[in-house]
This record gives sequence, structure tokens and C-alpha cells, in this order.
Amino acid sequence: MKARPVFSLDRRCSAALRRIAAFIEDRAAAARADTAAAFEEAHRAQQARRARERAATAREKPEASP
Repeated sequence: MKARPVFSLDRRCSAALRRIAAFIEDRAAAARADTAAAFEEAHRAQQARRARERAATAREKPEASP
């Protein structure tokens, strides 16, 4: 009768912990990507708002003649 390979509890726990760590790292990477995308969107919106404000200010100010 052939003996079946026995995986120690340590090896099984280590494998499970590696899978859990990989899952957590994937979720963290996704969260970082979401945060970066939100930051870029907010930055673009801020730049557009500032451009509109500059344009409105330019329309309101009369040109200075030398």
C-alpha cells in the first residue's frame, strides 16, 4: 500500500496566507488606482475652473493701454 503525501499544517497555512496576502495586495492596488483616478479627475476639474475664472476676469478687466 502506497502512502499518500501528507502536507503539513504549516505548509497548508502558509499557502492560505499567501493567497490571502495576494488578495489583499490586489485590493490595495485597485484602491490605489481608484484614488489616483479620482485625484486626476479632481485636478482636471480644478484646472478647468481656474481657466474659467481667468477668462471671466480677463473679460471684466479693461486692457491697460501703454
